[in-house]
Amino acid sequence: MPHGAMVAQFAIQGTKFLNDCATNGECSMGVGMESDMRPYYQGKLDVFCAVYAVLNALQQLHGVSVWHAKRILSELLIRLPQEMPARWEALVNNATDHIWVVEFLLETYGTDVFPVGWSRPWEEIPEASPAEIWARMAGWMAGGVTGTERSVVFRFQRFMPLRREPVVSHWTTVDRFMGDTLFLFDASREDAAVHLVDRSGYVTRREDVDCTHLILVDPASVFLLQRR
Repeated sequence: MPHGAMVAQFAIQGTKFLNDCATNGECSMGVGMESDMRPYYQGKLDVFCAVYAVLNALQQLHGVSVWHAKRILSELLIRLPQEMPARWEALVNNATDHIWVVEFLLETYGTDVFPVGWSRPWEEIPEASPAEIWARMAGWMAGGVTGTERSVVFRFQRFMPLRREPVVSHWTTVDRFMGDTLFLFDASREDAAVHLVDRSGYVTRREDVDCTHLILVDPASVFLLQRR
């Protein structure tokens, strides 16, 4: 595309962006609100938590370096728009459960590059009680010989009282179980990020969410990983 035409296209897109902002009442640039300003951090603006969850699991299992993680992320960002444009659009618009992203990464990089065996216990029947989820994940993590050859990634949603839709839909990586607490090896740096889960503090069905159980773990999203 000629440079002039490209500039004109960007100008049109910029105008549309501002019009959309105005329509949604989101055009404030923060003028006069300097005291409330905080720098954006990675993860605040993107929706690649599933990618980070897998990369963190590969770090646990294979000691994947920062260089390798960057390489995988770069290749993903280049390949998906070309090979899976519809899914790429759903990904960047956060209109997907991201399960296919996890499978794509494991099939692409967990076969030969960083060999990983994996399974989804509730793939066919995506229903399980919180006790079943806890027992299966805790048992899986405790079943390794060295304590470093197994991992789990899964998705959870966090709700707020009186709100139907989740305020957070996030993929994470298990770090360890200690007593009644699940510690997460998580990429999020949100002020209110979830970094641990209590055994009795979550549910697995939307209808069970209430003021005392605001975290929903999706059984179909649970991936059990093991270094090969």
